[in-house]
Amino acid sequence: MDSSDELQRRRQAIRLWLKGIPTHELLRRVQRSRAWLSKWLQRFQLHGRRGLQSRSRQPRHRPGAYSRQIVRLIVQTRRRLARQRVGLIGPRAIRRELRPLDLGPRTPSLTTIKRVLHAQGLSTPPANAPPAYCPAPEIILNGPLHAIDWTCRYLERGPKVYALHTLNVRTRACTQTIAGDKRYGTLLTHVLHTWKTLGLPHFLQLDNDAVFNGGYKAPRIFGQFVRLCLVLGIELIFLPVAEPEHNGAIEQLNRLWSYAFFDKRHFNSIRHVQRARPEFVRWYLTG
Repeated sequence: MDSSDELQRRRQAIRLWLKGIPTHELLRRVQRSRAWLSKWLQRFQLHGRRGLQSRSRQPRHRPGAYSRQIVRLIVQTRRRLARQRVGLIGPRAIRRELRPLDLGPRTPSLTTIKRVLHAQGLSTPPANAPPAYCPAPEIILNGPLHAIDWTCRYLERGPKVYALHTLNVRTRACTQTIAGDKRYGTLLTHVLHTWKTLGLPHFLQLDNDAVFNGGYKAPRIFGQFVRLCLVLGIELIFLPVAEPEHNGAIEQLNRLWSYAFFDKRHFNSIRHVQRARPEFVRWYLTG
């Protein structure tokens, strides 16, 4: 946008030029350069008084703009993924779905997908700040390393649902048990199935849950699960108290089960969640 003073100088220069005032005198009066005068004289000769207005600097062509077809594809894919019974709905998942369409150079980038989702009101809230860096033990250990943890959700007007996960930290293979409690019997059934399926680990990373360490009523006494692991030659790696971020791999699996599976469906009973359990495990192992 032109300032009032600048526009007045251009008009003054044109009036002086039309009166035949010498160039050096004209430039002295308007306090501008020869290049400036040449520019606005040319604009005036081509467009008249309208040419003295500055032109918009907004580009006329937007080579990076996305077409309506691409916008429609992104929105339709996002809504289709949201209707699925299990899976992710973010920009990476959308781009993975669009790749088989052979769009070539028209395949939208992650940035484009994010912009379209934001413009259409379909973007998810920004993630929280990344957690502090916690060194992972798999770098220094020889032998299979597993991580185990519980997570829970509430049924609508119903009880808690517990999901017990064990993850092979190196291969990302996992097992899952869905239960209505977190007692030792549930844990024992889960680990026996896990060790039969994934093999015995050399190391097992876990938090200080009472069912893992035996509880806090009697100090300096090993619980049943600790003794079972020691008998089988499994070395336990307990996390610092109240610092679950040190078990980040299994925490990420817990969150994935929550928002990519449980939150996308309506479950009316624990048995209903148990029947759907293989669907999540199959999706996780093959996705």
